[in-house]
Amino acid sequence: MALLRTALVLIGLGLTAGAAAQSPAPADRDVALGRLLDQFATVAGGWFLDQRCNHLSPELKREFEWNVAQTNLGLARHVGMEVLITIQQGARGAANAEVCGSKTEELVSGTLAMSRETAFALTGQRFSRATEIERDAERVAMLFLAQKLDDQCKLMPQEIRQEFDSRIADIVGALQNDVGRPVIDAANAIAARGLARAGSRCDAPIEQFLKGGVAEARQMSPAWRPK
Repeated sequence: MALLRTALVLIGLGLTAGAAAQSPAPADRDVALGRLLDQFATVAGGWFLDQRCNHLSPELKREFEWNVAQTNLGLARHVGMEVLITIQQGARGAANAEVCGSKTEELVSGTLAMSRETAFALTGQRFSRATEIERDAERVAMLFLAQKLDDQCKLMPQEIRQEFDSRIADIVGALQNDVGRPVIDAANAIAARGLARAGSRCDAPIEQFLKGGVAEARQMSPAWRPK
């Protein structure tokens, strides 16, 4: 869940638009949020389970990841990121206790279906090629922001930074071929605004965000090889 951790850190740092804390919700909204958090725990468990048991096809894996990412980002605007990270940790532990087989296949299938409804409830969107491209552009914006922050803070070891830059070049090249240069330019502009919000910060949360960015770049470029 590199993307999810990275996105949560971004929201926690206040570097994304719409990340400000919201006013307390009415009681009925609190109940609905509680249900969504329960569903998120179940969905996260199913996602971790499929990472280990590999039940879903590549296409369904992409949809599941998109659903979980959107749910994560949506909930992070209502509760502290520490809450979601704690839920993820519990879900991972529960998933690791299961033995891969027909039972886990049913669990993964059920949680995939649940993830569709949870993501839709929070975002009003369903997975499609268009929403997948939008998510990829958001991921690239995070990578650009990590580059800019490390330019400022110099926290990455040199060899890691060289790998990071090379992976981003591959990722951006592939995405640009798919969606065109304007999308890449827009992602870079988002990253520039995030850097402006960060100011001169080079603290522990920034370092954590950079580590998440490296993990994300590796996840997005599995075919990368050193040049």
